[in-house]
Amino acid sequence: MKRSLSYAAMAMAVLAACGSACRDTASSPSADASTYHLVCGNCNHVWVIKHDEARTYPADPNGAGFKCEKCGKFAAKVGTECKKCKNWYIAAARGMSCPHCQKAGATPG
Repeated sequence: MKRSLSYAAMAMAVLAACGSACRDTASSPSADASTYHLVCGNCNHVWVIKHDEARTYPADPNGAGFKCEKCGKFAAKVGTECKKCKNWYIAAARGMSCPHCQKAGATPG
């Protein structure tokens, strides 16, 4: 019972946190309003789940994230799509710039 409540709490947290990020990407042709793009913070793997799968998808009971389908770690979060390069990333804060674009724009030192 405790574990199912933890999963439900995690799903609710994801749904609440995703609000603005999902609305920002909904107009993009590569983002579907009925899906979440999950991004693993450990291996950067990106995959898609349906909204109704979010409640039952394997998640860390302590809220660390969803279980990555590639590396198996509980490090995946709902991703944000960069409007410029179309890559998906985990935004640590609202308005965070795309790390892919930052890396591409960095000049070798």
